[in-house]
Amino acid sequence: MRRLGFPILVLLFLVPPLVARAETDRKARVGDDVQGRRLFALHCASCHGAEGKGRGAVATVPPAPALSDPSRMNLISDAQLFRLVKEGGKSLGRKPTMPAFGPGLSDLEIWDLVAYVREGHLGVTDFFPDAASYFGDRYTIDKWGLERHAALTGRKLKPEDATFTVLGIYEGTQGPEGVKLIPNDPLAVSEIDRTKKIGYVVFVDAKVPGVRGEHVIGIGMDKTGLIRKVRVNDGDPRVARKIEKLLSRFEGYGRKGMKQPFTGGRSKRDRQLAKAFTEIYSRAMEAVVMFDKAERERHWADEDFGGPKEEDATVEGGLLNVKQKRKRIVVDE
Repeated sequence: MRRLGFPILVLLFLVPPLVARAETDRKARVGDDVQGRRLFALHCASCHGAEGKGRGAVATVPPAPALSDPSRMNLISDAQLFRLVKEGGKSLGRKPTMPAFGPGLSDLEIWDLVAYVREGHLGVTDFFPDAASYFGDRYTIDKWGLERHAALTGRKLKPEDATFTVLGIYEGTQGPEGVKLIPNDPLAVSEIDRTKKIGYVVFVDAKVPGVRGEHVIGIGMDKTGLIRKVRVNDGDPRVARKIEKLLSRFEGYGRKGMKQPFTGGRSKRDRQLAKAFTEIYSRAMEAVVMFDKAERERHWADEDFGGPKEEDATVEGGLLNVKQKRKRIVVDE
């Protein structure tokens, strides 16, 4: 197989949400991630880095994204990954900066690359093993959420640091290809059955007391905001396990609209950890509030077309409180 000089996947995440349409014409296959690692070293590492974290030896314009970032990777399907590599950027309506590699790589080799890239980040099933589908987008916390965050944590969040990826998770029957990414296009989104939503996953870049550097913290919550699972995306499994062990104490706690910070133990380290995680969770929870707000706005007219009835809501403290079957759902107003 000849080596292609131009690095692949340069435009991987420059595809707008609108083109995240259904790719049902190309059935996803399970590739060999071991073979994919070799192919990645040959064709991708020069731009995306040896471990797929970006900042490779070759500088591209725009810069090659980090393929280990779950905030990006969970917003693109395997079929789209395959298509971008095989057919290039033009296939999804983008500039031809990323060429088509179909002539140089076989379909099986491309699926091997997809399999390897998928190994480098947390996915939905790391938090919800039985999830059937999910919908994801980027959400920016509004001024009311920023105010609530400051009141809860005592720290102001800069608007430029207030955008996060939120995944809404839905139950059902998982297909043969695993959990399905719902395309971010108007038709697909309008068909989402909100009654099947079981929770959310949010990714937050943060520092953890006692651990060097910044890490990607993934928080899985149920519909009330209660923390089901905390996972860490890190290339070093030992570091990930260390942080997960520290943060596991907060699983089973939290809720939307939380007004009191998490409490630690008697030691200074425990108090520092509780304070740090309160700030991490508050950002994630406020991003979920924005997800709920956008969801409600998309489906406000569903009742007129035979969809679920929207319950009456009251405004209290800047939050929209929706009472439905004794469950309190809080979204931003």
